[in-house]
Amino acid sequence: MFTSRKIVNVKPLVNERVVYVKAMIKKSYGSMQRPTVIMFENGKPTKAHCSCPVGLSGLCCHVLALLLFLKHYHETGEKMQALTCTEQLQKWHRSSHKSSIPMVPH
Repeated sequence: MFTSRKIVNVKPLVNERVVYVKAMIKKSYGSMQRPTVIMFENGKPTKAHCSCPVGLSGLCCHVLALLLFLKHYHETGEKMQALTCTEQLQKWHRSSHKSSIPMVPH
C-alpha cells in the first residue's frame, strides 16, 4: 500500500499532548479514498481508525501505510504520496478493449 503510492494527503492536528494525523488513502482498487486517522500520545501511536471494514480495529493496511509514510518522511524528509495526473505517464495511446472500434479497410 505504501510503495504503491496510494496516500493522497497527510494533515497533522496538534493538541496539547495529543497529535492526530489524518490522511486520505486510495483504496486498493479504483480511485475512491478512505480517511485514516492515527492518534499519537507522547510521540507514540496509541489509537487508529479507518473507514474500511477492518479499520474499526485500528489495524488495517491503510493505517500501516500511513505509519510507514510517517516513518519514511521522518527519516528522509521525502513525501511518497500519490502521483498527480500530470506526474503519471499518459495513457491515451493505449487501446481499450471494451470501447475500441476495429479499423477495417473499405
